[in-house]
Amino acid sequence: MKIYNFIKISNGVKLLNNIYTQAGLVFLFFFILFLSAHLLNSGFISLDDPYYHAKHAALMAQSGNFTLIKPWLEFHFFNYAPTDPWWGFHLGLALFIYLFGLVLGVKIFASFLAALVFLVFYLILRALKLKYLFFWTLLLFISSSIFSYRLFLARPHLLSMIVFPLAIYFLIKKNNFWLFFLALVYALSYQLSPLIILLAGAYVLVEAYHQKRVEFKPLIAAAGGILAGIILHPNSLNYVYVIYIHLARVLFLKFSGVNLNIGGELQLIDFMNYLSGNFLAVLFTVVAVPLFLAFRKRGRNLIIGDFLFLYSSLWFMAVLLVPRAVEYWLPAAV
Repeated sequence: MKIYNFIKISNGVKLLNNIYTQAGLVFLFFFILFLSAHLLNSGFISLDDPYYHAKHAALMAQSGNFTLIKPWLEFHFFNYAPTDPWWGFHLGLALFIYLFGLVLGVKIFASFLAALVFLVFYLILRALKLKYLFFWTLLLFISSSIFSYRLFLARPHLLSMIVFPLAIYFLIKKNNFWLFFLALVYALSYQLSPLIILLAGAYVLVEAYHQKRVEFKPLIAAAGGILAGIILHPNSLNYVYVIYIHLARVLFLKFSGVNLNIGGELQLIDFMNYLSGNFLAVLFTVVAVPLFLAFRKRGRNLIIGDFLFLYSSLWFMAVLLVPRAVEYWLPAAV
């Protein structure tokens, strides 16, 4: 009996040490956490965009028209350049609405994406052979109230929290094929996808600085994936226009002092509000930066470290101006 119990315990320990078991537990933990919060709320968390996305995806599911677009707003670019900038996101949302119903489907889909953020982060840390994986994964969740709040929103920005850590990993591992494919899927799903080209550009610059030669393949893979996604998008030309509006025109007008009466996420926040919303993240950053500069490693790790340092530092400054940039900054910073 003692031998049997020992074997049973040993098998249990082996199972818990299995990567698939650990990954499954991480995903399940966060999925239950997010779904519980959504179910405790009678509607959707936030008062605006989740309802639009839910309605659009529900109409796609009901009509069977997976390229459905309408001029929803009279005084908006949707009226004269109809397109769906979140087409891939709406496809996934439509599937969950079809399977689970409108409200429950949205909540399950949002919880699934939010849990996937932490699963991807955990698996990347494991692949890089780091220690204390769950501690760093939990730190990502608790270190910024702004980041945590945005995880509970049923909106396409959840894709950025998944895509950018994966893109960083593919850049580090020099897997240009998967970087291309990731950029393609991202472009089909979210109008801010060209930002991934800036990510690849930062890596190319750091690598060129250290190796004294320029390797354009990562930049070509990222840009090629974005271009392919735009071409495959059902409303390619209008989609290009929407990308221009979001990435260039709105920001230019906003920071030129023009009151657009939109874009609450682009509102400037004072430093104390920024600090209170990102206190732990800022605290760890203040400690980590001098330690990193003092103990930078030579060789391959130096390129990786400098790349993450440059990328997270740039987005750290961006978060001071644009609160929503937290999803691009925090995973790399941690």
